[in-house]
Amino acid sequence: MPELPEVEVVARGLRNKVVGLTIDKVSATSEKVVGGSLEKFKKFTQGAKIKSVQRVGKLLIIHLSNKNVILLHLKLTGQLIYVDRFGKGYKGGHSQKAYDTKPPSKYTHITFAFNDRSHLYFNDLRRFGWAKVFRRQDLEERKQEAGKILAGLGPDPMGNEFSLQSFLANVKRRAKSNIYQVLMDQKVVAGLGNIYVNELLWRAKVNPKTKVAKVPKEKILFIGRGIKPILEEAISYGGSSANTFVKIDGSKGKYTDRLAVYQRQKQPCHRKDKGVIARVSIGGRGAFYCPICQKGVK
Repeated sequence: MPELPEVEVVARGLRNKVVGLTIDKVSATSEKVVGGSLEKFKKFTQGAKIKSVQRVGKLLIIHLSNKNVILLHLKLTGQLIYVDRFGKGYKGGHSQKAYDTKPPSKYTHITFAFNDRSHLYFNDLRRFGWAKVFRRQDLEERKQEAGKILAGLGPDPMGNEFSLQSFLANVKRRAKSNIYQVLMDQKVVAGLGNIYVNELLWRAKVNPKTKVAKVPKEKILFIGRGIKPILEEAISYGGSSANTFVKIDGSKGKYTDRLAVYQRQKQPCHRKDKGVIARVSIGGRGAFYCPICQKGVK
């Protein structure tokens, strides 16, 4: 699924299209995709103006003028299509051949119709993604389901709540786990995923299978200091389109060409150390590393 940089890129693109528009009508194919009552979803959104679009971790948060918020998660195959009042479409999120037909299609599960006759469509091939609406107060006070969603996230590395010392403490608390799985845990750092965890470990010369207890403190701090810079760098290039991700204008992110290890198995290491990038399965996910410069302690 898209990671922090990709979701941030979508958030910025969406912000430029929908902020200031009023939601006239909402339709959805099932209650599952809106996390509950469709009537509640309509009541909380219809007639409201979109005030802002932000990102927390891998989540999009759409703030409405009626003091409600929409939380949206693209998950594995979610896509947002904005079609302006002239019929021009803008696609962001996952790109699938199944989405090539004009929306709404059989994969369109939520439709927002705006007051200027433009539309926002939420497509999802595998139907893992969702959009849920909450009162802003519930979100801010961490009440009920809204609070549980955000409370389950660790600090966002692009925000002020992230600190090097808390990162070190959170990682070292999982001493018996391998460093790869700890960094993948959204409770440790919100927004990190397979692409950037692999890249961070390569930069730190740490084997992904290494137990946290055996990773030197200096290495953990090195990784912590490197999180924000690599994410900012990826955002500046429009994210990574290593899989199916595209920006809101439908173009691919260019950071893929700068990846050192992710999906580069059987290719030479950029450090020119005669290492060949290998792939290993950890917790059901593919981890990529150089057996030479990331030999480390397993």
